[in-house]
Amino acid sequence: MTCFFVLGYYGFGNWGDELSLLASLRALEKIGEESGRSFSYRVLLRHERPLIPFPADVEVVSREHFLAVLRKIRTADAVVVGGGSLLQDASSFRSLLYYLVLLRWALLWRKPLLFYGCGLGPFRHPLSRFMVSSVLRRAFLILRDEESKALALQLGAAPSRTFLGVDPVFSLSCPAPRKVLHSGKFAVFLRSVDHEKEEALFLALQALRAQGVEMELAAFHRELDESVVELFARRLGVPGIFFADIEAVFRYFETVEMVFSLRLHPLVLATMRGIPWVALNVDPKIEALSSFFGKENLLFWENLSPQVLLTLYGKKEELRKRTEAVRELLAKREETMQEHLRALLLR
Repeated sequence: MTCFFVLGYYGFGNWGDELSLLASLRALEKIGEESGRSFSYRVLLRHERPLIPFPADVEVVSREHFLAVLRKIRTADAVVVGGGSLLQDASSFRSLLYYLVLLRWALLWRKPLLFYGCGLGPFRHPLSRFMVSSVLRRAFLILRDEESKALALQLGAAPSRTFLGVDPVFSLSCPAPRKVLHSGKFAVFLRSVDHEKEEALFLALQALRAQGVEMELAAFHRELDESVVELFARRLGVPGIFFADIEAVFRYFETVEMVFSLRLHPLVLATMRGIPWVALNVDPKIEALSSFFGKENLLFWENLSPQVLLTLYGKKEELRKRTEAVRELLAKREETMQEHLRALLLR
């Protein structure tokens, strides 16, 4: 039985990362079943309580016990980084160092290292780029966007081991876009920003409310987004949504007409469902996804205004057609990504 140590920012309540873990495990399980091979998994979590349903052969490894984590990596057969953007220093240089120690430890013990549907960067410090390059040179990379692939090659990744994929969440389900009328609900996924930007965002959303738009505000990372969602919900007089489990996330997107988000994975789920969306350019990975739309659904802080948001809202049917086309394109790329994963695992 092949044992994979699966590594990511899991167990922190960010539903995007939990979806990435779910997608990564399901992709591995599918290949194991189709090839007749037996796989087991060790998953690094914040605590010992998983937030998603696990396959039978999963051992939870708590990141609170660092030496135990190192032992579990040393005795695994391979290490898989399942989704996310672990290798970046924009949010935390300390976090980058933590993951680099684990990855270098795996390479020290000659464990095959695979990045599956991951993003890469950004890097603010030259030292970060230097340390990351030493890992990329020895890893197999299936990266979720062209920007990440180009950066990986720039940092010395081997072209023969570097492939273009999509975010792993795209592999969970790609149901046909619904032909029936949606509920009219405009779902807004917030995150904390500085006060000046917060006020500009509030005024834009307030203008939509004044036009009678049915709006709900949702927290996709409860620990970080709860306070801003509660504040905006109170000021706008609209519901705040907090998801109890992964199934609640999926069910919610069955009720949505349009999405406006400051986080990536609500946009991924919207694309999968054929739901038109608009986003604020607060993260390079959001801009990368919006590039499939010619960035027509991407807002920048400097041009965010009530009129601009109202104009984009009025184009939702046009955006819906674009979303369906992008969905089909990314579904094909997702199939190619699975072929790359299969080839790497069964080589």
